[in-house]
Amino acid sequence: MVTRWPRWQLDGEEIALAKYVRPDVVGSLVELPGPSAEDPTVRLQAVYTALAKRRIGYAFEAASDEAGRQVIRPPDQVLRAPRHGTCLDLAVVLAGACTRAGLPTVIVVVAPPGGGALHTVVLVQIDPEPDGGPDISPVWREAPDWLAARVQRGLVGTRTYVALDPVGFAVSLGAAPTPGLSVDLEQALARGAQYLLGGDGEPAWVWRAGINVSALWRALDVLPVDDQLVVEPLRPPYREAATAETPLRLLRAEYQLTRFQARDEVTILLDWCRQIAAGTATGVGVITGLGGSGKTRLALEVAQRLRARGWYAGVMPTGHAGVEWLAGVVSPVLVVLDYADGRVEDAIAVLAALRGRQGPPAVVLLTARSTEGDWWQDVERALTVDRHPYLPAPVALPDTHPEAGNIFWQTVRALTGDEVATPALAEGVRWTTLDFVLLGWIAAQGVAELPRTHAELYDEVLRHEVDYWCTVHSTVKPERALLRQAAACVSLVAPTGDTTYPLLAAVEELGDDAAERRAVRRTLVACLSPAPGEGLALRPDPVGDHLVLAELTRRPALLAGTLKRAGEAGLGQAVVTLTRAGQNDAVRATALIAAILRGDPQTWQTVLAVALRVGGAAGQGMATVCAERDCPLPLDEISSAIPFTSTGLYELGLQVDRQRLAAARVEGDSQGRVAELLERVSERQSNAGDRAGALDSITEAVDLRRRLAQTNPAAFLPDLAMSLNNLSLRQSNSGDRAGALDSITEAVDLYRRLAQTNPAA
Repeated sequence: MVTRWPRWQLDGEEIALAKYVRPDVVGSLVELPGPSAEDPTVRLQAVYTALAKRRIGYAFEAASDEAGRQVIRPPDQVLRAPRHGTCLDLAVVLAGACTRAGLPTVIVVVAPPGGGALHTVVLVQIDPEPDGGPDISPVWREAPDWLAARVQRGLVGTRTYVALDPVGFAVSLGAAPTPGLSVDLEQALARGAQYLLGGDGEPAWVWRAGINVSALWRALDVLPVDDQLVVEPLRPPYREAATAETPLRLLRAEYQLTRFQARDEVTILLDWCRQIAAGTATGVGVITGLGGSGKTRLALEVAQRLRARGWYAGVMPTGHAGVEWLAGVVSPVLVVLDYADGRVEDAIAVLAALRGRQGPPAVVLLTARSTEGDWWQDVERALTVDRHPYLPAPVALPDTHPEAGNIFWQTVRALTGDEVATPALAEGVRWTTLDFVLLGWIAAQGVAELPRTHAELYDEVLRHEVDYWCTVHSTVKPERALLRQAAACVSLVAPTGDTTYPLLAAVEELGDDAAERRAVRRTLVACLSPAPGEGLALRPDPVGDHLVLAELTRRPALLAGTLKRAGEAGLGQAVVTLTRAGQNDAVRATALIAAILRGDPQTWQTVLAVALRVGGAAGQGMATVCAERDCPLPLDEISSAIPFTSTGLYELGLQVDRQRLAAARVEGDSQGRVAELLERVSERQSNAGDRAGALDSITEAVDLRRRLAQTNPAAFLPDLAMSLNNLSLRQSNSGDRAGALDSITEAVDLYRRLAQTNPAA
């Protein structure tokens, strides 16, 4: 469990401040000089330069729920992640660095003459006192009378001390201007002396306390620091445009090719995040919408704006390494978890880690195509089991952006440097936010006419992208058709590591041509290079999904060959990819998933697992095959595997059990078996909203079991009582209260008789 340091109180606990100074930890994170005979001013300059290189963001002190006490960040949070610090945090780190360099320090707390927020200055001794110093007491409760005579206002001089404003080596996070940030050492020394001595017509600030770190610090009497963070759990929201490997990758949300266009959702989410941080419950936002509607960009923009306000906000890559560390982060925390409908374990893990936060509650933003399926229920269930107080915020994005025209023109200008004349946009087409970016990208190429359908748009984008792929390697140039097939192959299963090369053998022409397969692999790895935690695939997703559906529909053997080489994990990812693609093209995605099931009926468990989680084409594909006369799937096993509580699969469960009932009637199964199946069908019908059908089915089941109980009461009375109980529920749901009362009364009478005969049972 990661815990934060105890809060420090100025009045009464001054000497405890030395316990927060950790020269060893600071030295492990920053390259610092050690004690030496070198001029102290040279060592101080080296310390200041090393700390300035860390580009620590200056954070304002948050309101405390303990009056008079302040949180102090451990040095790893100041120097590594999130790299935030108040003036006190910076002073403690500076004191640790100076101690490491053999420079005696005093941390001084001062207050503005007219009242207001306190500030911290660090006195650094740069000239040894011949008599051991004028004052070696641990705490200076008043400004010493020798202060003006012994503090110089810069590095050059003959006095004993310099006063350093620690915010000088910090940078602005961007939300509010703060004087004294990002200055050189001379300026930081001048500002520090101004606080203590005044000058230029301004009075000195009021001395509150001076904590003599050098007199108090003991290596064995310091606060513990948790093990150093191995993997930082969050990456920054946005990436540098220069790092995009291909023109198409530059269009992904994290490269922010176009300036974010205002939309109400960002204002709503920012206000909600502030409320969460001021409350007592974790915030869980769920942003849903069609692929390309702007879910990821919205989440990234919220994270970026909160970073400018001192939050530790970013994207959690696939996997959940280091998330436990988030519990101890002093800064407010926001985690963006993209594609949450396929990352339920990650979502549960990060929420479990945030359950134990001691500071302001965190916010988790989940993006997903929809809340269909059980994935969101699974997350909510985990929160309930963990007794984790949370406040949800559902945000459903429309398919298109309210400022769609601006997005188009912003993209054109970003790529051409000017607002050039472009062909007219097709009318009557519901373009997504991503589509407008892609259209702007196409328009910037100088085309005579813009695509008029989604399929035309994605085909045109792919044409330009494959053109680029063909220029990557000058030796062996793979054919365009092979590159498309290979890209579809890897985009289907998103391979990682060394699995790409054998996977590409699924492309018939590459199976026996090792040289060309290596060339194709090099091209794809160079052009589709994934972000940390991602598999190799063509992105943005709607473009990659279009390629997958087009190539696999055209070449069924490519689908079978890819799955044959991908293994169980690859199969699961393939079903996820096709289900995601089905949101834009349900017909082709459903047909491909049905083909997977027909080709290998043993894959039903993997397909059903995806269907249970997210519904969509996975469930539709399974329903298609289950409805076929010669269905190759084990319907009994599938029925048992579909919970009655699975909201996304009510219709599939009903279809499967109806078919089982029909087969039982045709095959002449026993009346007891038919009654059992009627019970299941009735339950499925009720869950699917067919109240009349549910009542008919359970009524027939009761009639069958009543006849069976008349013949053999000992064997069938318990089943009849159960059916009467369920009949009562169906009658009640249908508004027949009198009938429901009669049925449950008869059931109680039967159970009473059975209990008299066998109380234990």
